[in-house]
Amino acid sequence: MSAAPALALDENLPAELRELLNSPGGAEFEQALDAIVRQREQHMFRALGQLARDLHDAVRRLGSDLAQDGFPAMPPMRAVTCRMRWK
Repeated sequence: MSAAPALALDENLPAELRELLNSPGGAEFEQALDAIVRQREQHMFRALGQLARDLHDAVRRLGSDLAQDGFPAMPPMRAVTCRMRWK
């Protein structure tokens, strides 16, 4: 028994992946796999974008809170990034 049928029987796999593993055609397999990978990449990059925005907002709020508590203001992130890049 090959690895593909064993994977295709796994109930934990998404239905689209099980169907893909059970498909007999080579070209259809590649197209379907490309579509699945593209969809997962888009979802991942959207999630990463949201995480980056959340992190930016949290750091901005932290800087504001620290400034209210009497600590020196944090420099803008672009200035820190540029200084780091040119060192």
